[in-house]
Amino acid sequence: MLKRWLEKPVKGLFNGLGFEITPYSSTQPGQSAWADMKYVIGQTPMVFDVGANEGQTVETIKVNWPGAAIHAFEPGPETFARLQHHASRFEGVTLNNAAVGSATGTLTLIENSQSEMSSFLPLGPSGWGAELRRTPVQVVTLDDYCARHGVDVIDVLKCDTQGYELEVFRGADRLMSEGRIRLVYFEVTFNDLYQGLPSLDQLWRFLSDRHYRLVSFYHTRYKDRLASWTDALFLRVDP
Repeated sequence: MLKRWLEKPVKGLFNGLGFEITPYSSTQPGQSAWADMKYVIGQTPMVFDVGANEGQTVETIKVNWPGAAIHAFEPGPETFARLQHHASRFEGVTLNNAAVGSATGTLTLIENSQSEMSSFLPLGPSGWGAELRRTPVQVVTLDDYCARHGVDVIDVLKCDTQGYELEVFRGADRLMSEGRIRLVYFEVTFNDLYQGLPSLDQLWRFLSDRHYRLVSFYHTRYKDRLASWTDALFLRVDP
């Protein structure tokens, strides 16, 4: 009753200030990526955290699904050491000091003074931080990794690889084509943070051709009133 009594004056006040208030519902798509994922999958998912950095997403996953099995990948040696420290308090987490790409082998990681900006791609005009060093790192593909470790299904593939997402997808072509990755959650960059970034239409087409459909975009960031980057969630649907 109190909520209904307050709703009209509060909405009127904020409308007068140029804001619009709409009711929040955790079941409404597009409000929260993690809520949307939980709506689709069960309580003990298999989650791959590609580009785990220092373990921020590992912690978020464990908050949402305490029983989740997580395979986390981070190629930078020093960042991986911090990931080990932060993830040590969680059970069911397999840590890999490796990158994920389209082919197995070795690539040169451009390590940045801001660890979240480290990438295989050189910084672009809109990037930040400074190059610290170039480090050869091991690269695996998800198709090969899952075959070797007996992983049949990935419920959530989270990918934050600073412009290398398309190469990660290409290395999971078999898994995606067979519908064995249910949800793909990744960062899409629109501006020139890095050189040689894949475009949104390249990422979209790759996923669409393998029967993935957009759930929503989340947390879009802007620069000069133009979209800079956002997070996207795609769901595999039956063809």
